[in-house]
Amino acid sequence: MFFWKGIQSIWIRKNSENQALNGLRALAIISVLLFHTVPSLGMIGWENSFITRFFHTLDSGVALFFVLSGYLISEGLKKEWNLHQKINFKHFFIKRSMRIFPAYYFYLIITFLIVTAMIQKGGADFSLGQTQQNSNSPLLASYQNFKYDLVYLSDYIASYNIHTWSLSIEEKFYIFFPFIAGFLLFTLSGNNRTILLLSLYLLPLVFRIIFYVFNGPSTEALHQFHLRIDDLIAGIIVMELKYNEESRKRLENLKFYLLGLAFLLYIINYNLLVSGNLFYKTIFSYNLYNLSFGLFLLAAILGKGYFQNFLSITIFRPIARLSYTIYLWNLLLAPIAFQTLAKPFKQNGFVTPLQFGVATFQFFIITFVFSLVLYLLIEYPFLRWKAKLESKQLFMKG
Repeated sequence: MFFWKGIQSIWIRKNSENQALNGLRALAIISVLLFHTVPSLGMIGWENSFITRFFHTLDSGVALFFVLSGYLISEGLKKEWNLHQKINFKHFFIKRSMRIFPAYYFYLIITFLIVTAMIQKGGADFSLGQTQQNSNSPLLASYQNFKYDLVYLSDYIASYNIHTWSLSIEEKFYIFFPFIAGFLLFTLSGNNRTILLLSLYLLPLVFRIIFYVFNGPSTEALHQFHLRIDDLIAGIIVMELKYNEESRKRLENLKFYLLGLAFLLYIINYNLLVSGNLFYKTIFSYNLYNLSFGLFLLAAILGKGYFQNFLSITIFRPIARLSYTIYLWNLLLAPIAFQTLAKPFKQNGFVTPLQFGVATFQFFIITFVFSLVLYLLIEYPFLRWKAKLESKQLFMKG
């Protein structure tokens, strides 16, 4: 019965949810999964194809996650502020911890055990003994950085968990923003809030310019908190626009234009990125991504229409609710799904698009099922406990 309720919990519609946001979250994790298929695309011989170039840009799904997080976290705090003129920091941090810590630290423990076994099996070259402290092994070097994963500093010092940088950025946001909101942002008048948010939004752009001046162009995505926080600020700005009645009414009349502008900015950004302009990529591409995603988000929350109906498709709901676990584990599961391509590639020197498609479908199914099992065992018990605490909190306030 417990597990059946857990399975139902990822499918059942919640009245408190905006269903279109489930669609955006699902599209974000699907983008990340497709991005992680890029290494296998080379087996088809599509290195310079449109599909490969497009898939290379789908790491932007992380930016969409950031925009959504900025919006959802700030909206929750805004609602609490409007009701009580204060923020209960204790309850916020307890609820956030129960949502993110169990799955995150379980993942860290399992991957630590796996990598430890790999290093020990590697023999002398991977020894953890005192004589090997200066080993040049990338695995050993990243293994020694594992401690930074534990304290959410992997956006600055990476370990073998190459994707946890985004979770480190979000965790810093969870730590700092409630205090900024409760002691500063929500206490300001509308114009002063706008000035503060625009200043915070532009600050990472300044940091990226400084980064470019001192380090030159970056061929890889930037992962540091101070260089990427504008994605989250963009979500907060969307929240402010929604809760400003005058702005909201104007934007509701313009929602189709907002959607068109969102697509236009996304397409412009894509073309500039694939052109190979590293100056643009290093400094400005993040702004066009979060602006386009912010506009998509605005279009999703303003009224009803074809766009909202598409994002509200039922199949997006379970994908969205498992997106956190899927994000944690997909890189570890990808080799299992794509190992089926090894034999035809070895025999023929290439794989067919159909074989790649089947392997990608396997990747999606394996990741979803595995994430569902872990959700039921790890996340769901804590989410039930969190729901009970929230109900108790509401009862006490009532």
